Amino acid sequence: MFWRQKSWGFDWPLFLSGIIFLIAGLFLVAQPSASLVSIVLIFGIMAIVQGISWLGNFFHYRDYVNGISFFVIIAGVLDILIGIIFITKIYVGAIVIAYVFATWFLIDSIIGIVVASHLRNFGKGYFWVSLILDILGVVVAIMMLFNPLSSLLTMTMLLSIYFIIFGVNNVIMAIAHRG
Repeated sequence: MFWRQKSWGFDWPLFLSGIIFLIAGLFLVAQPSASLVSIVLIFGIMAIVQGISWLGNFFHYRDYVNGISFFVIIAGVLDILIGIIFITKIYVGAIVIAYVFATWFLIDSIIGIVVASHLRNFGKGYFWVSLILDILGVVVAIMMLFNPLSSLLTMTMLLSIYFIIFGVNNVIMAIAHRG
């Protein structure tokens, strides 16, 4: 089991994801309003592309999943409608994204807390830093869930803080894994 292992070697995937999170966090700090609009527009475009993909592949799915292919049409239409709403109603898209990100942060931080115990084998300092950062992630996520309107106003700042926390935590864990 992985928590009994003393050394994994340097964890490059974890390190690189930490660096990417750090870069994303710093970008959000530098461009908060542009970041929020960009996030909503990107999600809107992604939803439309996915919807078109579902609809375009309907006949292929119909050949493989008899009776269920109707759901492909529903998914395609819903994706396109959601994408259009995100693009035309940026405020609505931002609120939805605030909930999506808050839920994502909460789940990732809880999982981080659950798996943090393995870091004790690499040093108690790594364990405590990781645990504290994951608890801070839970706090930020809960703040976003319970007050979406106010978190919308500060969403990019909260996102940047979370991304930086998560990035630093991943870099620390990558270093800890080297033994």
